[in-house]
Amino acid sequence: MLEFPQSSLPVIVIGKSTTALSIQRLVAKLGYPLHAACARDSWSASTKHYRPLPATFLGRWRGELGKFGYAHLHALPFEKAILIPSSDDDALWASRLPPKLRERFLVCCSDPATMQALQDKGEFAELASQHGIPCPASYPARSRRQLLDFPFSKPGSYFFKPLDSQAFRSKFGVKAMAFSDRDGALRLWDDNDLVSAGVLIQEYVAGQATDHYFIDGFIDRRGEVIAQLARRRTRMYPADFGNSSLCQSVPMVAVGEAWDALRSLLESVSYRGIFSAEFKRDARDGRFRLIEINTRPWIYIQFADECGINFCDLYIRDALGEELTPVTAPANDKYCVNLVADLRALRNMPAASRPGRLRVLAVWLRSFKLLFDWSDLRPAMRRIVETLGSWAAHLRRSLKDARWRFPAIRGLTNSKRKTKVSQ
Repeated sequence: MLEFPQSSLPVIVIGKSTTALSIQRLVAKLGYPLHAACARDSWSASTKHYRPLPATFLGRWRGELGKFGYAHLHALPFEKAILIPSSDDDALWASRLPPKLRERFLVCCSDPATMQALQDKGEFAELASQHGIPCPASYPARSRRQLLDFPFSKPGSYFFKPLDSQAFRSKFGVKAMAFSDRDGALRLWDDNDLVSAGVLIQEYVAGQATDHYFIDGFIDRRGEVIAQLARRRTRMYPADFGNSSLCQSVPMVAVGEAWDALRSLLESVSYRGIFSAEFKRDARDGRFRLIEINTRPWIYIQFADECGINFCDLYIRDALGEELTPVTAPANDKYCVNLVADLRALRNMPAASRPGRLRVLAVWLRSFKLLFDWSDLRPAMRRIVETLGSWAAHLRRSLKDARWRFPAIRGLTNSKRKTKVSQ
């Protein structure tokens, strides 16, 4: 067994996403020995801080979950280590560690029942309703009959929301599916086999991207709120069911009503660990409506560090049993941008509402750049290469479509081919 003093136990980051990459950067900043459980070609492995786990008789653990993942943990040559999950599935799996493994691999999370209740959109809607917390209206969608009986009184204001967001996005490539009437709902239901995917019908809350607010925080093992940070979305991509492309930190007083409701809910289930909750201010009545709660680190966790809170530090210290003191975010009015996504968001905005180029550039220059780090350029370079490849593929498809849509272009191409053959 490899032994470490408690203050420098190895940290294992589980996951293949950009969130896992950001966690590694934050842990490396703290100086802990670091390993990542992910595939070598994943985003998580593109940082310079990536270090694979030691190979065992089972091979090298690349983040597989279930019993196979537990078997890998048993085989790892660490007397003790700290596990940090980066996705919903990872977090739920880590909360279910068998007792013997929990003694060796420390986690900072709630019990499995609480994690399940907050992750599953159906259970979450019921839990929020029990506590009287304003949420978008949700309705069951377990059969085609329920769609036929559904009262479509507000065309265009509903969508199918997955019970398991991660599995749904992996299968369909989108976060949700909107519809405008009963026929549209039935078509989506039949074409995508949504009965097996697991969805509910949710009301679409009226408002713009700037009506989305986020409260990120940490609750320790004693139930004390140690840190909280509020953010406001400025732009998003895609426009309806996308992620923030530009967001801004705001004072907690700006989300006071939302924070009171969220804190009450988390206290009622004895929540522990990192969380990130999304609210949307309803344009109809101005109330904050709770959309969802992430029970794990989120994609903008490095931005929180930029604002003065290293949530990975709090996670590790609480897992080790250290006493924590409350941390406040000293910085407000800071921006974080995902440059590629924000370019797409700006391109898709109506020209009349699109900000001027100088204003956009001024905000970008003062913003924290997601993925970009002068001391760790590989992730940003990978994103640039992938984006250019995507644009080139799109251009090729567009030219191909144009060739067959317009006879003049097709005729010109054919004549060039004939000329080459005759030569």
